[in-house]
Amino acid sequence: MFHHFHNNFYPKSQGSIDEKQFEKILDFLEKNFNLLGADKFSDKVLCNKLESNDIVLSFDDALKCQFDIALPKLEERNISCFFFIYSSPFKNELNMLEVYRYFRNTCYNNINDFYDDFFKIVKNYNVKEYDIVYEKFNQKNYLENYKFYTYEDRWFRFLRDRYLNNNLYSEFMIKLMKEKKFKKENSFSKLWMNENNIKSLESRGHVIGLHSYYHPTLIENKSYEEQKNEYTKNLRHLEGVIGKNKIFSMAHPCGNYNTETLNILKDLNIKIGFKSNMVREKKLSTLEIPRQDHINIINQIYSNH
Repeated sequence: MFHHFHNNFYPKSQGSIDEKQFEKILDFLEKNFNLLGADKFSDKVLCNKLESNDIVLSFDDALKCQFDIALPKLEERNISCFFFIYSSPFKNELNMLEVYRYFRNTCYNNINDFYDDFFKIVKNYNVKEYDIVYEKFNQKNYLENYKFYTYEDRWFRFLRDRYLNNNLYSEFMIKLMKEKKFKKENSFSKLWMNENNIKSLESRGHVIGLHSYYHPTLIENKSYEEQKNEYTKNLRHLEGVIGKNKIFSMAHPCGNYNTETLNILKDLNIKIGFKSNMVREKKLSTLEIPRQDHINIINQIYSNH
């Protein structure tokens, strides 16, 4: 599972990799696993013939850096992959999640400097409640399955996703962005692909899949109707770009879903779905295929040297 890439144009950010690191990952995977194209992988999943050594590459969020940095390397090796696309950026309904990420990675010397400011602003909003929430967080082992997250990463995500509502989180982020004189418009060209890029991916043999409409971080907290709307609108948009009856796969945004999500996806004729971690605490359906984050692969490669 890949997200962000960096080079001279796309800034380095938390968890991003460059072209050389990507090639190292590809070398490692081709040497140690049976790296399949997306269609072949799908066939094996649906025929229940997937073997433990079979893997596939997937890219989330329709990020332009994937198209410009990763795609040429995939072409060189003739590897087809899954690209999971959420729709709102293509409809001028801006999802600020990615913009906020860009801001915290480009306007601070390091991510912990951002966290210092963010934790301070949340605490000042309600000191007493902040301390109670902090206690709750420490009792929960929140996101412990995501080993690449630091303690601060997990605390930030707990505050963002479990404590603050969207409006309050946005209010705090906008305040910090003003303090740093950050103009969000300057980030747009470095964030998302356009619809021609998606058409190009599909015409080159890559598989385009759903990733919801707005990319909510906790889709499981939404009602059945809201979830259905997320995926129905996402499907309608992508079918408008690449054509009908071509979309059969998806990835759960932030690895988040519930039983209702799975039922909605089945009703939309989605056959294959991916999680965002490797946890197999129960027998998983073909809509819950585990995925390894590229950061864990990089760490494994470097620990072997």
